[in-house]
Amino acid sequence: MLQNYLKIAWRSLWKNRLFSMVNLVGLALGLTASLLILEYVSFEKSFNTFHPQLPSLYRILMKDQAGTTQGSSAPGIILRADFPEIKGYCRLAEGISNGIITVANQTFREEHSAYADASLFELFQFPLLSGSAQELKKPLTVALSAHQARTLFGSTDVVGKSLSLANQFGKLEYAVAAVYENMPENSDLQVDLVLSLATLQNPAIVASNSWVDPTGVGAQFLTTYVRLAPQSSVSHVEAKFNALLKTLPTGTTDEIRLQAVSFQHLGSSLNDSYLTYGNLGFVYIMTGIALLILLIAWFNYVNLSTALSTKRSKEVGVRKVIGAHRSQLITQFLGESMILNLTAFLLALVLVDLLQLPFNLLIRKNLSLSILFHSSFGLYGLLFFIAGSVLSGAYTAFILSGINPILSLKGGFLKSGRAWLRQSLVVFQFSISIALIAATFIVYHQLHYMQRKNLGMNLQQLLVMQGPEVGREDSLFQDRAVGFRNAVSQLAFVSSFSNTGNVPGNGFNFSTENVLRTDQTAAEAHTSYKVLICDDQYFKTYDIALATGRAFTKGETEKSWKNVAQVVLNEAAVARLSATPTSILGKTISFNGQSVEVIGVVKNYHHLGLKEVIQPIVFWPQQNTTYFTAQISTDQLPKHLSQIQTLYERFFPGNPFSFHFADEQFNYQYQTEQQYSELFTLAAGLSIFIACLGLLGLAAFSAEQRTKEIGIRKVLGASVVQLSAMLSKDFVRLVLIALLFAVPLVWLTMERWLEQFAYHVSVQWWIFAGAGLLTLTIALLTVGYQSIRTALINPVKSLKSE
Repeated sequence: MLQNYLKIAWRSLWKNRLFSMVNLVGLALGLTASLLILEYVSFEKSFNTFHPQLPSLYRILMKDQAGTTQGSSAPGIILRADFPEIKGYCRLAEGISNGIITVANQTFREEHSAYADASLFELFQFPLLSGSAQELKKPLTVALSAHQARTLFGSTDVVGKSLSLANQFGKLEYAVAAVYENMPENSDLQVDLVLSLATLQNPAIVASNSWVDPTGVGAQFLTTYVRLAPQSSVSHVEAKFNALLKTLPTGTTDEIRLQAVSFQHLGSSLNDSYLTYGNLGFVYIMTGIALLILLIAWFNYVNLSTALSTKRSKEVGVRKVIGAHRSQLITQFLGESMILNLTAFLLALVLVDLLQLPFNLLIRKNLSLSILFHSSFGLYGLLFFIAGSVLSGAYTAFILSGINPILSLKGGFLKSGRAWLRQSLVVFQFSISIALIAATFIVYHQLHYMQRKNLGMNLQQLLVMQGPEVGREDSLFQDRAVGFRNAVSQLAFVSSFSNTGNVPGNGFNFSTENVLRTDQTAAEAHTSYKVLICDDQYFKTYDIALATGRAFTKGETEKSWKNVAQVVLNEAAVARLSATPTSILGKTISFNGQSVEVIGVVKNYHHLGLKEVIQPIVFWPQQNTTYFTAQISTDQLPKHLSQIQTLYERFFPGNPFSFHFADEQFNYQYQTEQQYSELFTLAAGLSIFIACLGLLGLAAFSAEQRTKEIGIRKVLGASVVQLSAMLSKDFVRLVLIALLFAVPLVWLTMERWLEQFAYHVSVQWWIFAGAGLLTLTIALLTVGYQSIRTALINPVKSLKSE
């Protein structure tokens, strides 16, 4: 019996080859897109799940009065308090540890390191390959990832060996205490060197870096993780923390909150140092797109199956007359659906293999189908596929199996062919297609706006070099830095040169609330000001315009920190001080208790891009060597870079030459929007293609049903244009109805998406007009091809057809 069912199913699919091929291609493409997207969703949802103690791990966050939340250490007294709910903690300091590693006269620039407590390997599941994590309780010890051990030493058998690290704390020798497995790609912690936090308790380091306090009191550069006892109330622990926090002499108004590590990757966007955060909204969008594309493909199947029901009604009538039961007919039609879906699934697996590399390049991750075998989403996806396959075939199966055999044999069954259902599904398909096309236009419009808007500064032809770390302890280091600046400035292709503590697009040096007018009290200071350390050439090099006053002189940037007497503000900082550029100029303000004169005000510029509101900035004059920026001509670029590199290596031996171009690095922050644009473009193209496949099938069916009518109309004098218009008008009407449904949906959704940008475009009517026109044009070309082909048939042949 089963063999007979399969044989009949195959014959039926082969007999209606066009419809079968349309369904097969649509389903295969829909399943391919769904599998690829499911890989991404599974990967994002798998972050940090490999830690055995994940349910009890929390990160301590500090929330200030302005509502800004950032990862930061709890004051040490809190961690030392006798709270039975706290079973362990670990502190990490990322960013401040980066520098230059030297091993056997070879140098490496390290950008994935952290100072941490030895308990890091107790709280988190990062297995050790050799050595002991307990050794990290000692100063000047380090644990290496297997990858870093091989890079530095060529082997993982390196416990007991030493390396030197030169960073802002000087050049220090570290003994390798342990080697651990590479941190998985689905870990928010990505560190190749774990340096002992006890190293920062060195009196010399504390004395020369007053902001360093590894005990935890006021250590704002630290991020702290805690492990809570089972059944502990998070809100209760937060309340106890904050009650104790209020008793501290620091008088802080910040509040502590705990964030579950399980929520860390796809949690809210936080103002902290973790750049590996995922985007929950992006995950939802990807999931929704996968679902919609697959639904469009399945709706094609339902559409074409109901259209074919008229032709197959006689077959059902004959089979019923000769004794077929309804259950047998249902099994038959469901079998056809499952065969088609299974074939499409196998074809999709082949397509996924072919498209995996381009997809990985698009999302910038290394994924494969294997991730679905280790994720519950793989099981959910399989169940959804089975359910969709069954349901897409069930409607037709139950409708056809329930017909009256007498009516069907007389040709009286389903004359309408369930037209209302087909029309509804076509409207749904094209609503989604128009929505995705419109969303693509809006995302691209916003991306173009951010990349082309006047930022208030010039980032073109700016070469940004990472400053040196090796040799900072040398008494002649500053002289070499000045010599390098002078040597580069004298190159014919260099028009300006600047030393800064940070650069646009990368951030600031630090923040402070202690900026006051002389007539204000400390109680009035609740505004956070950003501080950027720069030299006398910064505004010229980045072409930042002065609103009033002047820039720094070279002499002013050469003074020690405590002797600085002049600062420059931006217009946002002046406004926060309730002043105007002209009224503040020449006045004295208080900066962290230090009196300084405002000598200039620069016009607002977008230091962090258009996602962020322009922050109040205090420009502090110093000859900082964290970054060097040179404005260069771009002709003969390799030659010019080689000349600068030669000078860099001469003045800063032992420091790798590392550089980037300011505009490329600045625009890198928009990579998520770039991904949105590329993803929506692909999704929109795929959805419209699949929808038009179905439209082509329906147009062919409609033309076949009206063959004799067309022949009669041609005999009576109807032209090809008139016949094509007659066959196309119903489909055009459906696309226009779809546009009416898509517009409010996209308008509301994209307006909400745009709100995440401090500066953004508005949703324009022409975007929907363009999306509708493009969709209508594609639909007309699809239907028009079939209509013209039908209209050109010889009417004699049409009138003879059965």
